[in-house]
Amino acid sequence: MADNSIALPSFATAVAMKYDPEATGRLKARRHHTELINYPSIDYRTFNPDELADHVHELTDRIVLIGALTEQPDLHPTPIHSQLPGVAIHARAISTILSGQYLTRAAQPVNWLIAFVLCMTVVTTFISLKGNTRGLIMRLLQIGLLYLIIVCGYICYVNYNCIIDLSYALLMLTFGLFACDVWNGCAAIGQNLYSRFLNKIPRTIFRNA
Repeated sequence: MADNSIALPSFATAVAMKYDPEATGRLKARRHHTELINYPSIDYRTFNPDELADHVHELTDRIVLIGALTEQPDLHPTPIHSQLPGVAIHARAISTILSGQYLTRAAQPVNWLIAFVLCMTVVTTFISLKGNTRGLIMRLLQIGLLYLIIVCGYICYVNYNCIIDLSYALLMLTFGLFACDVWNGCAAIGQNLYSRFLNKIPRTIFRNA
């Protein structure tokens, strides 16, 4: 709005305020300018207009949202469905406020720290290993760390409602190992050229008098 002195609540906040003012108070206490909508595994009952009279008892003391479910202009991409109706998005936004299951994003320094630790783990392990099995061990380590990243991200999201941006970690893990492969290749090429250079140097045999 042009006049910043007036702040209007969102539709979801206004509905939740009527149903449970305490839940809305907890939302305001977070002091976040925006909130992420949580999409838990919840089924919402839907009724056609001609079915309402037969389900009055199910609608008593409940929040009822009225809207279209199949209108193309009101279908939006979401994390759970490529085309979710707007009324269903509002329902999940309201559920997020009433349940208090807010999603929290990890701070950017945390994302970079995880990426840095993984990259240093790969590089340090590469430097420490010797022998012909180093390449196999590094590939197994990469697969193991990738699996660990996925599991940890899943646990943080499902159990603690925390979103960690692991794209940096995946990139650092991939390119860290790629950098090791490039270093291996350059070292092998350098040794090959150096040995060829030594073979072309004329050798003089000195015999003791």
